[in-house]
Amino acid sequence: MRSLGRKFALVWTAATVSALGDGLMTVGLPLLARQVTDKPLVIATVFAAGRLPWLFSIVIGAIVDRRDARQVLVTMDLLRALVLGALGIALIVRDKLPSVSVICALAAFLALCAIAFFAAIQRVVPSLVDNEALEDANGYLQSGVNTGEQFIGPALGAYFAAGGKVPVIGDAISFAASGLVLSRLPAIPAVNMPEMRVRQDVAIGWAWFRRSPTMRWLTATSALFVGLQGSVIATEVVLVRDTLSLDGYWFGVFTALVAVGAISGGIVASKVIAVLRSSTILVAISLSGLTYLACIGSRSPLVVFTAIMVQNFTIGVNNVSTVSVRQRAVPPELRGRVISLARSFVWGLQVPGALFGGWIAGRYGTDMVFEIAGAGMLCISVLAARPLRSLLAPYQAPQRTSIQPVTAQPSPTR
Repeated sequence: MRSLGRKFALVWTAATVSALGDGLMTVGLPLLARQVTDKPLVIATVFAAGRLPWLFSIVIGAIVDRRDARQVLVTMDLLRALVLGALGIALIVRDKLPSVSVICALAAFLALCAIAFFAAIQRVVPSLVDNEALEDANGYLQSGVNTGEQFIGPALGAYFAAGGKVPVIGDAISFAASGLVLSRLPAIPAVNMPEMRVRQDVAIGWAWFRRSPTMRWLTATSALFVGLQGSVIATEVVLVRDTLSLDGYWFGVFTALVAVGAISGGIVASKVIAVLRSSTILVAISLSGLTYLACIGSRSPLVVFTAIMVQNFTIGVNNVSTVSVRQRAVPPELRGRVISLARSFVWGLQVPGALFGGWIAGRYGTDMVFEIAGAGMLCISVLAARPLRSLLAPYQAPQRTSIQPVTAQPSPTR
């Protein structure tokens, strides 16, 4: 990471710390709601509230495109620190759990801040590292985020929901620390654009997205892939507790292995991408499908856990490749809104995918979920093979021998 420069190291540190807070709340809020009520539909509203802001992601992205990216990052972290700090103090002073409506509002607020934070990151990374080093930068960044969001954060979130008050205060402190680190970055102002209303900015971003076959194919492929993945994620508790007949401890082990796979994939992603080039995403989807198919009929924790860990390794590589292609394909002045729009489609399909997986698992068992998800992913990789290879080729990193520190802003790649 040293070769990527001190400024990128600051971004990595802040994003990792910020993700720690996201992971704590992702697990902590639903478990906290479970203490307030035992009604599944009411508890599910917390998850829905955390996804609702994605419906407005292109608007949030358009607003971020108009602002100094560093200022957006710092503001989002400080706002989260302020709100979570107030919640932590209230929990300690009043010693009373918040209502479900308050928990839902908090989930929506944190999601909104995370969307704006991510949109700003998409502008920051290409401005701090060389064009040829995007895969390395995004790989390090994703691994750091996964460490906080999937590995450490959820454990703290479970402790918080079990009655601990300190983690939410620590969460607020982590966001404040992240904001402090990011304030040391240089200003990253918006690209000069004609003055217009946000509605016009949104229309321009949507029109560009529609005219870009690369973004359309990449988004459609990613959305279908993530939708199928969501069907498996939604049934992982059933898989471990019922299909494999393991206790809650082993579900914790399973979750840790999933995180290890994703983190490892991010770390080595640039090396894998350098070999597979424009076929990276297709290979990752195919391998994901094969790992799911390998789980069908197996009642061996070793086989299933290993397969899911490998599958998340491929996801880590896939995510780095996808993010890097987006950053190269989208003009700098449109990155916030267009990439946020693409992610809204991808994240949006995860919700019906999860509901579908839950219904299939309840009616036919988890083996059928693996069968549908695995076969679906293989079909996606076959159908999208020709267009994706040709469309993604211009946006791969140029061949290189080493990464050089960045001393100037990179020029657009188109």
